[in-house]
Amino acid sequence: MTSLYDIALRLRKHIDSNAFALLYTLELALIKKYDPLAFQEMRQNVNDTKKLQTLLNRSFKKLQLPHNPSTIPNLPIRSILKQLFSADISIEAVSELVQRFTIERYKNDLFSYSTPQQLRELMVRLLDLQDSESIYNPCFGIGGFFIEIAKSGKTVQIFAEEKERINQLIAGLIAQLCGIKKCKLHVTDTLTHPAFCVHDACQKFDKALCNPPLSESINTTPLQNDWRFAKYGLPPANASELFFMIHLLHSFKKHAIILVRESLLKRGQEAKIRTKIAFDGLIEAIVSLPRGIIPHTKEDLALIVLSKENKNILFVDANRPYFSKRRGKRNTIYRVEELAEIVLKRRESEYSTLVPLQEISAVSLSASYYLKAGDPDRTLHEIATIFRAQRVTHKVGIPYQEIAIKDIVPNGYTTKSQTIKRADLKKAAKFRLQNLDILLPLRGSPSSIGIVKTSHLLIPNAGIIVIRTKKSEEAYCLYLYLRSTKGQQELKRLYDTAPNKTLSPALLQTLKMPKKLGKNCKERVEKIFAYQKQIEALKEKIEKEFSL
Repeated sequence: MTSLYDIALRLRKHIDSNAFALLYTLELALIKKYDPLAFQEMRQNVNDTKKLQTLLNRSFKKLQLPHNPSTIPNLPIRSILKQLFSADISIEAVSELVQRFTIERYKNDLFSYSTPQQLRELMVRLLDLQDSESIYNPCFGIGGFFIEIAKSGKTVQIFAEEKERINQLIAGLIAQLCGIKKCKLHVTDTLTHPAFCVHDACQKFDKALCNPPLSESINTTPLQNDWRFAKYGLPPANASELFFMIHLLHSFKKHAIILVRESLLKRGQEAKIRTKIAFDGLIEAIVSLPRGIIPHTKEDLALIVLSKENKNILFVDANRPYFSKRRGKRNTIYRVEELAEIVLKRRESEYSTLVPLQEISAVSLSASYYLKAGDPDRTLHEIATIFRAQRVTHKVGIPYQEIAIKDIVPNGYTTKSQTIKRADLKKAAKFRLQNLDILLPLRGSPSSIGIVKTSHLLIPNAGIIVIRTKKSEEAYCLYLYLRSTKGQQELKRLYDTAPNKTLSPALLQTLKMPKKLGKNCKERVEKIFAYQKQIEALKEKIEKEFSL
């Protein structure tokens, strides 16, 4: 099947403009979607050039599309239409077109007007859209955000501004293809001539999102007496994001999301403005993003979530391997849904922390400043007792179930063993497992981690190390940490450096711990275990189908 991207590439060979190649592709897709009868007639007459020209002109006029590609000299419109006949024009196909043609395609002049798909998805998820809300976008680029808004399935109204007329045309076509019916797009300079501000007031929308021009130098002269900047002052000319952020503060009711260079959160010249905005309770969260997710900038980036009456700020460090994934020469945001959930539920974890406003420093608003990867003075020894199991078997004594590595359940509770032995009563009492004990292999893979929950008398064999936390909630949080990417890396380091690669309690107790292990850990563990049961049930169904 031909993709819309293939058609755009074909058009680009005959047009000296990426923007118009994209525009023509979207217009042709629009005919396929909204004039199916004419499109079917074109399919039937694709070899009749004169008839095809007539049909195209009629359809473009009917849909009020001004840029008919059939008027371009030497354009192989017949073969392009043949490609269009089999092309997918769904929202996913439009998303792929925008991503591949404007982000992944090398040397593309649309880079600065487009946002990578994973970043668009994260920003729209963080808005937590609801039906009937109004959404504001002060620099809509080519309308990539409209795709993710449409994917959300919510019926909303979009109000947006952009400088370039060609961008308005492209974004309008994207909105139509994605089924967005209420969309007002203005061509204007948002900072000097805002379309939705009159005199000393701006129209307020439920929610807003913005990927501003990151490297543009702002001409501050027309803004010297602008009422929007009276409270916080004019930012430095090279801090374009702060101009748009202050504008957003006058334009939203509930939430707003803006992309910024992380350097603006650290530089001294912006400290007064960003700190005052924070102390006014207008910053809900700051999310550091994986490095290199936008191809045309090498700077570290972050998202600022704006809302009102905040008493603390959630800092999230997503510039970690856990939240990034290499895709060709680019980095992408990985685990978007999980990252959005951390922010929306204001969850503290290995990657996030809540900081009261009184602890906010003028030095920095970057996540790394408030969220350290680990505390060098805090080790596993401080929160748990660690011991290695020993042989307890005896010819006579109390029967017990012996837990071996094979009995550890990776995504569930370790509850039983089929191996029955007898033990001396005193040794059995000393080494019996308790609920929420965490099990690790003495040697082998650090991924073989279990957590105990049982009413049986379980005793581990000599190949297992037991970790027993002082608090039950810490057991769940520690289990999650040891299974995390960071925890696995630290455990592997211990296994690799241990004599004969055999872990000992003395070595394990030196394992460095994060300052905070997280919250709601029990609920998260139970959710993981429930997912595993669903997977096993599906596997049984698949096996049953094969056996029929």
